Amino acid sequence: MAKYILGKLETRYGGAEPEMSAKQLSVEHILPESPTEEWSRLFSNTDIENYIYRIGNFTLLETNKNRVADRKAFVEKKAIYQTSSYQLSKQTIHADEWMPSSVVARQRELAKNALTIWKISY
Repeated sequence: MAKYILGKLETRYGGAEPEMSAKQLSVEHILPESPTEEWSRLFSNTDIENYIYRIGNFTLLETNKNRVADRKAFVEKKAIYQTSSYQLSKQTIHADEWMPSSVVARQRELAKNALTIWKISY
């Protein structure tokens, strides 16, 4: 489901709609699923599990780049995102560091854009 939503958002950010079944397309967890100590410090005093699986913590990334990004520090991941062909990764990750407020802010931004994709007129 996350891949589908991110794929639709990719077009909203000016990218081509990704092929969902493509093996080179993956969903990257900016805050890793298995955080390092460094990541845990940035998310101290929070329930880290509440942030790992939020859509604001996800981005599209080529599978090979996702493997390289792995559990690296955010500054290193951000440099990898800039080399991605996915606009969602290149354009929307503006934070200097990734912390709970960054996830929340990005989630709000993605939600606003999602409303332009999935409108219901009454």
